[in-house]
Amino acid sequence: MILIPRFSASNFWHSAADQGATVVNVIEAIGTILCARDRSEYRPDHKLRVVYGVRKGSAPIFRQAFGIQKLFSGFGMTEIPGVTCNPWEGLDKPGSMGLPGKHPDPSRPWAICRIVDDEGLDVPEGEAGELWVKTPIVMQGYFRDPEQTQQAFHDGWLKTGDLVRCDEDGYYYHLSRKKDIIRRRGENIAAAELEMVISELAGIYQVAAIAVPSELGEDEILIAAVKNPGAQLTEQEVVDWCRARLTAVKIPRFVRFLEELPLTPTHKILKSALRADLQVRAQAVDFQAPPYK
Repeated sequence: MILIPRFSASNFWHSAADQGATVVNVIEAIGTILCARDRSEYRPDHKLRVVYGVRKGSAPIFRQAFGIQKLFSGFGMTEIPGVTCNPWEGLDKPGSMGLPGKHPDPSRPWAICRIVDDEGLDVPEGEAGELWVKTPIVMQGYFRDPEQTQQAFHDGWLKTGDLVRCDEDGYYYHLSRKKDIIRRRGENIAAAELEMVISELAGIYQVAAIAVPSELGEDEILIAAVKNPGAQLTEQEVVDWCRARLTAVKIPRFVRFLEELPLTPTHKILKSALRADLQVRAQAVDFQAPPYK
């Protein structure tokens, strides 16, 4: 086991080659970054033969340019690690989360998955629904949050909040998040937390945190906000406010001030309209433009 303090794109291949690593686990963003880096950083003398976490888009480069043929992806959460994975031997289905994990002793159950509708009823094969899981490796609960813990379970099933589908061979495919959760760099981020923090900034009248697609896979955070009349607030001040109060992964990449936010008939912010309006992101200030370091 080789532990590296933090991911460095420029040093990744040097660390792998110098340490003699043979297997590595990555999140999707790391695979995307490595594929985009200058090939002068690549070390052909590496010994990596297996990479877990590479998705469909990065797979051809890892096989052809990096010489790694065994590529696997799967699904897990902090609450329930290692739920599904593509099998070592079997069908190769790029883009799939693979099959539910199995115990080495075939007589003992391991991960059991269901795909259910909003009523908690199983959906037909091939249709989308929320993934519910039972597995021996499951959290005891959210720290000092019994209410959220209770909401996360139903009769022993953990409700993942992820929309998935399952094909005729039992392979699962991730579609999107069901809840208003932003998935960034392998972490689940509650939009409500960001909105609560930013709403406390002087000059903010309304705020919405939404997920927008990232070049690295998963999501980036976009903040759409309306200022109080006469407020002289800048996008940089919003980011600085967040940086002083939130962990690095929760700092928004995009900030956009609008004259008003779209609302539902009950005056809730209509986030679906914000996501659908491509100009919201196109005209936002980008605080983390590539290239990535």
